[in-house]
Amino acid sequence: MLLAAYAGDRPGRAAFGNAMLLSNLTVAGAYWAHPGPWVLAWLAATLLLLYVAQRALFPPGERS
Repeated sequence: MLLAAYAGDRPGRAAFGNAMLLSNLTVAGAYWAHPGPWVLAWLAATLLLLYVAQRALFPPGERS
């Protein structure tokens, strides 16, 4: 999945791949922290990074 995230010539692919890599690491962190109160912080970071990945690939104002 990560190799496909970095592939291609579309602008923003490196930022998208980096955000996806970090979101995978936050899921691993949530798994490591389970059970505990830090799981919610890890999952919130995951959602934020998925939003960042989407914005990196599809910047605001760009029509496809």
